[in-house]
Amino acid sequence: MNKQCPVCRQRNGERNFSAYESHGRFQKSGGKRFQYYKCTNCGSLFHAEKITNNFYKAYYPEQYYDDEPSGLSKVLTQFSNYKKRKLVESSSKDRQLSILDVGCGNGLFLKSLPNRYKKHGVEIDRKAASVAQASGAEIFVGDFTNMQISKKFDVIVSWHVIEHIVNPNAFMKKVSELLKPEGTFLCSTPNAHCLGMHFGKTDWFHLDAPRHITLFNKRSLKLIAENNGLVCERIISNYWEFPLDTFWSLKSTLLSIPMILMYPFMKRADEECITIICRKK
Repeated sequence: MNKQCPVCRQRNGERNFSAYESHGRFQKSGGKRFQYYKCTNCGSLFHAEKITNNFYKAYYPEQYYDDEPSGLSKVLTQFSNYKKRKLVESSSKDRQLSILDVGCGNGLFLKSLPNRYKKHGVEIDRKAASVAQASGAEIFVGDFTNMQISKKFDVIVSWHVIEHIVNPNAFMKKVSELLKPEGTFLCSTPNAHCLGMHFGKTDWFHLDAPRHITLFNKRSLKLIAENNGLVCERIISNYWEFPLDTFWSLKSTLLSIPMILMYPFMKRADEECITIICRKK
C-alpha cells in the first residue's frame, strides 16, 4: 500500500530504498533499517516511522547539540552565518527587523546578527535554549507548531529544521501565522533532487536517517510554502555550506573520479542544500 506524503498529502508514496542510521559521512553497518518512500506526485522523500518520545530519546541524545565550534569548524560556521545574514539583509530593505530563528539551537546565528535586530528564537531543547539566551535574544522553549506566540515578525528563518518536523504543513502554517504582512521567510533544507541523493542513495551526506523525516526538492518546497499562504520569490543553492558533502555523497559512485578532478564545479552543480525565500501574501 502506498504511503501518504507529508508534503502534498497524496497517497502516492512508493518504496524507494532503506537505510541504516546515518549522520553525515558516518553510517551504521547494522541494526534497524529505515524504509524511505518517494512521492510520485511532488517527489519528496520520507519515512513512515512512528515518532514517539522513545524515537527522540534514541536518535537525539543529550550530546546531539555540540558545544560552540572551534578551529576550522568555527571559521566555517562564521562564514555560513555571514552568508545567511547577507541573505536576510538582501531580502528586506528595513534595517530595524524583528527576527525569529526557528530551531535556533545554541543561538550562534542570532549571536552573529548586529544589535539593531530584535532577536527571538525557538528551541525545543532546554539546554541549547539556555545557551542561546546568552546571545541577548528572547528564546521561546518548546514545540514550535504547538506554541502560542503573541508577537509577529518581519523575518522568520529556519536553517535545516523542516526536514526534522513530523508535520511540515503545520510548521509552514505556523510560520505564515507569525509573519507580518509582506514578511519574509527563509528556509534551508537538504535537496533530495541533487546528484548526491540520485547516485549516492544511502551514502547521501544529508540523509541523516532517521532524523530527517521528510526530504524536499525545489518543487515540493515551493508547493508546501504556497499551500500555506506564502509566495516563493526564489530558491537558491547553498553551495557554500558543508564544503565536503558532495565528496562524501559520491565517493563510492561512478562519479567519484570526475568529482575529484573537478570538485569545485561538481560541488556547485550538485546543489546538496537549498534555501527558499518567501513572502507572506
